[in-house]
Amino acid sequence: MELSRALSQRGSKLYLVPIPDEIVRQFSQAYPGIAVPGVIKKDIYGTDSDTQTLAFWNMFVCHKDLPADVAYKITKAVFEHLDILQKAVAAARDTTPQNAIKYVGGVIPYNEGALRYFREIGVLK
Repeated sequence: MELSRALSQRGSKLYLVPIPDEIVRQFSQAYPGIAVPGVIKKDIYGTDSDTQTLAFWNMFVCHKDLPADVAYKITKAVFEHLDILQKAVAAARDTTPQNAIKYVGGVIPYNEGALRYFREIGVLK
């Protein structure tokens, strides 16, 4: 958004490259539930038209070797202070413990520390 504003002040516009239907379909089939067809509305970044894309849930990603105790502490801190995150980032309104565990057992591996936190609060058995 900042880039869009800066370009606008200089008389230029941001151009977002749309993802073709076939690529959206292939990705959605290869990774079911991970991403869905989406649209970035033109008024968000001041582009000339809406842009077809893939929409993903907000995710926190870490290196596969992150120690479980560190992942646990980060996960706990985030979810115990969701109000701060959600005030700062509008898209985080859908960030909930229930949504965070939607892909457990799927193609995205979860750090054991994060899983420990979700079990501790009762959203994961």
